[in-house]
Amino acid sequence: MANPEVLVPNNIDYDFGRGNVMQVGRIFLGENGAFAAEPMKVDISVERYDELGMGIPQYGSAEFVGQYKQKLVEIRDNLEIIEDPQTGDTFEITIVNKDILEDGVGAVVQISTSNSTIPDNPGNAIELAQNAVINPNRAIIYVASPGNGGSISLTDEELLHAKQDGLLVQRSSWQGLDSPPPAELYEAFPTIQALARALGTLDDRVTHLSSDASGAHYSSALMTALPEGQLEAAFLYNPTNISSLSALGYKFRMLKEIATQGRYGDAAERMAVTSERIDEARQIMGKDFGAKATQLRSGTFRLSKMMNEAQIYRGGWAGEPGKAAKTHLTIGLSRQPDAKVTYAFPEFSANYKRPNDIAEFMRSALDIGGFSLDAAGVEGYKLPVGQYWHSHHPFARLALQDEAFNR
Repeated sequence: MANPEVLVPNNIDYDFGRGNVMQVGRIFLGENGAFAAEPMKVDISVERYDELGMGIPQYGSAEFVGQYKQKLVEIRDNLEIIEDPQTGDTFEITIVNKDILEDGVGAVVQISTSNSTIPDNPGNAIELAQNAVINPNRAIIYVASPGNGGSISLTDEELLHAKQDGLLVQRSSWQGLDSPPPAELYEAFPTIQALARALGTLDDRVTHLSSDASGAHYSSALMTALPEGQLEAAFLYNPTNISSLSALGYKFRMLKEIATQGRYGDAAERMAVTSERIDEARQIMGKDFGAKATQLRSGTFRLSKMMNEAQIYRGGWAGEPGKAAKTHLTIGLSRQPDAKVTYAFPEFSANYKRPNDIAEFMRSALDIGGFSLDAAGVEGYKLPVGQYWHSHHPFARLALQDEAFNR
């Protein structure tokens, strides 16, 4: 059995986005249900899409940039509030490729990180617009996570429970914390259930999830609340709740990552998220965009709640690394048994205390036979990068997403 800690060479070529191949460590369920790992090469060139006949313009070309700018305008124009018809809870969304919603092909939902929205973070708009150009045949719904923008916050009771064990689901008839109870004894937090119902009011089904960091944790909880069997695939990039981290330790690792992210800069893609491109995005979306967003906000944003929520993502089940993330996966697969779930771990991310935490989590995640679930659709990609890599190489991240959705 290969050791996933030595799968990726240190001298990786960071010249992404120029037709090169990225090597990652693939962790999966091998023969006879055994944990397995192997090196995997991922084509991160635009040419990978040519075989699909999608006619995507060359990444970074004048035609691509033109379409990308049109998508920024679409992001601005489609910013809106959706409402849960049962409770009236509200959520801030924007939709790109909105005309595809009525085609019945299924939509991708992307939930923001714990302190981010499109109006507040134009970098997210840049990445979303590029995603829309590269995936013209699928609508993408960007959701402000609970407590951000016009999205209702988690309730005080939900926050209290989530801070204890990292879970965004609740035990309906189980009190013990010694071991995970059967999946059927769980249900998503009421706020997550409200989001699922609000998304259900749109013109198409949610069939795919793709989110980063704490947004990935919300997405794995949303898996448990979507109609059974509806989800086809989930791509969870830089997922949280894998390591147990102290607040001070996490902040130190985050600052270290910020200080060293320049290692990706020399080979950054032509469409990387830069200060100049952020200014350009603000100009394209217009000065009235912020005013519109302010009008949409429901008044639920409170800094104190956001600080409390940050505690959710550093822990596991009662402080045990990985248990909260595994519990979300277990319950999610019990509701979405045919879904392909792919985790992508930037191994130098501040979210991971020890490199071995990634392998330990994947061993645990793949060992769900005792729950009468099939882990054959669960895989992990171990990436030789830090968490801010995707801002310098957004296309490479989208290529990994494509790999995950179509494997």
